[in-house]
Parts: sequence; structure tokens; C-alpha cells
Amino acid sequence: MASKAVPVCLNITQEQSEVPVWHQLQNNGSLDPGDIEIRYASTVDDMSNLSLEDNFSDEDNELQDEGTANFRLRRYQKELAEIALTGRNCIICAPTGSGKTKVSIKIILEHLKRVPNAKVAFFAKTVPLVMQQHQTIERHLPNYKVLNLTGKSKDSLLLHMLLPGYSVVVLSPTILVNHLCGKTPRLSEGIASFTLLVFDECHHTQKDDSYNDIMHYYLKEKRKGFSTSGTVLPQIVGLTASIGVEKAADLEAASANIMKICGNLDAEHLVIVKKNIDELREIVPRPVEYQEELVENTSTEIRSKITDIMNQLEKFAVHYAE
Repeated sequence: MASKAVPVCLNITQEQSEVPVWHQLQNNGSLDPGDIEIRYASTVDDMSNLSLEDNFSDEDNELQDEGTANFRLRRYQKELAEIALTGRNCIICAPTGSGKTKVSIKIILEHLKRVPNAKVAFFAKTVPLVMQQHQTIERHLPNYKVLNLTGKSKDSLLLHMLLPGYSVVVLSPTILVNHLCGKTPRLSEGIASFTLLVFDECHHTQKDDSYNDIMHYYLKEKRKGFSTSGTVLPQIVGLTASIGVEKAADLEAASANIMKICGNLDAEHLVIVKKNIDELREIVPRPVEYQEELVENTSTEIRSKITDIMNQLEKFAVHYAE
């Protein structure tokens, strides 16, 4: 007597179940709903597992109490977004607390409106930042589906299956790297699967960082001559409070490091606030720098004791030397 086949169990998320491919497989008979048990798991990591000591961004402080209906940019934020809204690659450099997340949401929103079948990737360096930025972006883009993916997500290797059902993906950079590497990448269209890439804390785009790995695939396609192959590369937008100058000891070395970061991100423009600098300083006061000379303190008890001991040792040394 033949043994009864054990039903196959597929573990997929609620988001995966909404992807058309699952319905197609069932409709064409490849999957039998009666023989296959589907368990649903949440793609959103458990926020209760995140430590309060994790570093969260304070960039969306002014977004906390602002609903979608009254989402407005300040004059200096409009200035920061101006270049990116034209579709050009750029790095937006503004102080912490100036609302760069708010600026990026405006850029993403206008991109989704302007570009047919737009797909946006927003990269953050840590799991807490991915979760925070996902909540912020999702709250202010209610008409678009926003997904988050980190290394802790159960479906972190299924971006290629989930992407068709979402307009925006907030993710750890290594997730995309894992889908671009190898002879047969999971994303069949490679880096061109997205139309806009937003790099939070983009000053990390150097050396062996995962941001730089992503840009390696971008620049590889660009060197191939993407325009002749029909591939359209995504727009690049970087966000940072300070690009940094590494160990530069002079202006020339500092400029070279900044140009290197711009080159790694294929950014034609480094955007800072100029016309509305007074408004920026009013919203985000600059720290006051001053120098104060340190006065030597000769009155401490410990100093006196150490001096006495050293004097005695010196006398002993002189005595025995004679």
C-alpha cells in the first residue's frame, strides 16, 4: 500500500501572499491549496525586541506631529530638494535636525508621481533606523505601499518576489547586495529594478562599505553603456549631516575626499543651503565654538605628594651615584 504523501509546508509572509505569482501558481495547477499549508508570518520585525539604547535618527522630529494633509517644506528644505526634484543625482548635506528625512519624503513622493512604474529603495545602516524610517515614510505616503526589510526579516532573501507589490522599500543595504551578487542575480533587472536609490548617512559610501558595494553594481552598468542597452539607471540621492574629510591635513586633501564620495555616488551636485541660510540657522542653531586656555593647577594634594616622592628619588639617585 502506497504511503500518503506528506503535505508540503510553505512559510510565506502576508505580504508575499498578496504577490500575483502565488495566485497564478494556484490557478494553473502548480500549487494545490488543499495539499499545501501556508503559514503567514509578519515581515515587520518585532519592535519590542529593539533596545532603547539603539541609535535612532532625530531627523524626523518635526514630522512627529505633522499629518499628511499639512505636509509642508520650509524654504531651506525646498532649496535642498530642488536639484533632486529635477531627477539629477545629488548629495544633500544639512545639519542634524534640519529635516533631511522630510526632504527625502518630498523627493520620493514627486518621483513616484512623475516616473511610470517607479520603485524606490531607501537605505539605512541599522535595523532600528530601518524600522524608524519605514514608519515615517509609510505614515506620510498613505497612497503607496511601503515595505521594510532587514537581516532579521524572515523574507530578507525574497526582495525579488516582494518588489512587484510595493512602491517603496526601506532596507538594510546588504539586502540589495545579496540580490545583485552572483552569476544569476535574484533581481533579474539588477540595479535597474529601482528607479530611485536614497542613501541615508551617505558619507559611508567608501572602501568596503555595503553602500559602496551597491554603487559598484551601478557604476558597472554605467560603464557598460546603459543607454545603448536600453537599461535606465536609477536616480541617486544621498543624505548626510557631514561628508567628512577622513584624515585630511589640508584643504586639498579634504576636497579630494569630498570629491571621492561624490564620485562613488555618481553625484553631480553637492547641495547645501545658501539662499535660505538665515532660516536654517534659526531652526537649527549652530554650536558656538570657543577656545579656553587650560591653567596648570599646582595646588592639588596628589600633585604635591608625587613631587615629594620624585624629589626623594632624585636625591637617592644622586647619593648612590657618588
